[in-house]
Amino acid sequence: MIIHQSLHGYKNGHHKLASSLSLPIESENKMLLFSDWSEYDGGVDGDMSYLTCYPLGDSTHYVVAKTWYAQEAERPGSVWTHSLIIPIDNLGDEFNFAALECYFHRPDGSEYNYFLPLEISTKEEPIKDGSIQMSGEKDIIESAYYTLSLLSGKVIIPIIQPSRYYRTLLLSILQHLPLGILRNVTACSGWSSHKKNDSYSFNLIFCSGINSVFGLIKECEIPVAYSEQLHHISDSITQGSSTLPDLIRFFSDDIESDPNKLYSVIALVSALENAYNNASKELTYSDIVETITRCFPSSYEGSTLKKLFFGKNTALLFCEELDYYEILTTLKDKIFVNWESINFNQNASSYLLSSFENYTAICEQLSSEEVKINCKGNWLLEYASRHLPKEWITRLFTNNWNVFIRLATINHDILSGDYWMNLVDARINEILALVLTDESNIDLDWSKLTVSMISNNIAITMAQMKVLHNKNSNLVNLLMDNIDNGTITNNSHWITFVSNHPKETLTWLIGKNRLSNRTTDYLVTSFNANSYLVKSMGSGVWEAFYKSSNVFKSLRNYIFMFALARNWKDNLSLAMLKLSFVKIHNSLSKNNISENEWAALSPYLASLPFWQNWDNCKKLRVGVVETLISLGYSKDVLSDFTSSKNLNSMLVKIWEKKNK
Repeated sequence: MIIHQSLHGYKNGHHKLASSLSLPIESENKMLLFSDWSEYDGGVDGDMSYLTCYPLGDSTHYVVAKTWYAQEAERPGSVWTHSLIIPIDNLGDEFNFAALECYFHRPDGSEYNYFLPLEISTKEEPIKDGSIQMSGEKDIIESAYYTLSLLSGKVIIPIIQPSRYYRTLLLSILQHLPLGILRNVTACSGWSSHKKNDSYSFNLIFCSGINSVFGLIKECEIPVAYSEQLHHISDSITQGSSTLPDLIRFFSDDIESDPNKLYSVIALVSALENAYNNASKELTYSDIVETITRCFPSSYEGSTLKKLFFGKNTALLFCEELDYYEILTTLKDKIFVNWESINFNQNASSYLLSSFENYTAICEQLSSEEVKINCKGNWLLEYASRHLPKEWITRLFTNNWNVFIRLATINHDILSGDYWMNLVDARINEILALVLTDESNIDLDWSKLTVSMISNNIAITMAQMKVLHNKNSNLVNLLMDNIDNGTITNNSHWITFVSNHPKETLTWLIGKNRLSNRTTDYLVTSFNANSYLVKSMGSGVWEAFYKSSNVFKSLRNYIFMFALARNWKDNLSLAMLKLSFVKIHNSLSKNNISENEWAALSPYLASLPFWQNWDNCKKLRVGVVETLISLGYSKDVLSDFTSSKNLNSMLVKIWEKKNK
């Protein structure tokens, strides 16, 4: 990595003596100010060198400078300051602030050239100094780090160690800061209590000349919520073997300059480090996801962090795979959108179909009414419904009804076949609500379904019947067959549907040989014998009705036949007229007729003089003769109209009287 450098020192005053980079005047003036002597008189070892770290005004460069007291200079208080000017936007994850100590060069008369950029290794390890023990005083480290993370306030720490200790500590703290916070940090590892620092806007000062009895001076108290994370920071700084600083740098874009996000990341990566090392898990995966969603609530926040922690490999360090999918599919949609980056579809579908047990477990989670699933939860349910292995369908139907019906709701094709048609409980209604819709396009044996519903007395709505009729053009014929054999009772909802399709019902009659009394009764109560439809379809439709008179249990059926016969002139109509006349005449002669039957018969009886109005049989005889004449029959049909010669003779006399 290429960085720039400059040298400040005494030359008729404190000036810039050399530089590999030309900077704006504002930045030049700031470097001139910060490179001058802080009046630091050294640590306990007498070493008077110290570091000053600060951002330049252009916001793209950060300066780490080392200052040495220049005893050899003409003027007392002169110093040499070598500044490393770091392009902060170009810092890679492997850049190590702690390794910068070895790149500082105090002028010594050698040919070192401060006018040239400096190439440094991003993998440089810090120089180990056995005399410096980065241990103890964790409260100092934690207070310093916390203050810097806030970008406000100031902490002043008394110097009670060798100068190198504070230089090393400062660089290590910088290494543990995200770039968004680092670019605003101003700190010094060696300052004198005798020199004012107000114009420097320091966040952190290690200061000599302070009575150590008073300890550190800080403006901000550490919240309890951050104490554990700061313990991780101090452990990492003192022990030096943690990957924590690398991970903080890696997530810099996610953290930005937000301290809440910083401490959340520290907690998360510390948990991850423990998981990788098989240490005790302080956080569950639910805890981890809750932390991420709380601190990074929108999809554009924390993208790198989410990609790592929402990934399957990381998640399985904290939970079982089933729990992983349950947690991710219940995230709010606004939390995460880059599902491709974690191969969610591939991983989830592979797990889903790996076994029937996994399939049902994950579908049960997604189908629960107690949870609200996100777009990926809906996608996974859709995928499950479209890729359900055929050999699992009946097993799921039998053992996991809630899952089965949820998947069938998404993909109706799961219901293809007849394995569910014999259900008789509430479940059949759930299925029928899916298949009996205009939008449904399922491959079913609709006749078999109809028979099953009839046999099991399954009630459906008229709207569903309409759909069933659209899908099964033979529905009315099927229903009439079941009315005829007694499977459908007179009070069944199917009867209502058939009644709304009279033409199809009459069409069903054609070609039938015999009818049951249930069917004949249904026809009599459902049709008007004088309607246009009945007349237009001809007498042949009613041949089976005529042939089934032996099952008639009511005079009403004969009255209906009598009314039918008056519609046409043909052999069948004449036969119906003869049969029905005899049956009705016999009943009238015995006064064996109900009020309802009389009401049905009355329109077909003739009117007689008032003194004959009591003779209902004569009304019938006159009425039938008038019918025969009106239809164009000859008188000859009366010769054998009934089996009674006397009755036939009376009919002939009426005819002759009518035709005088």
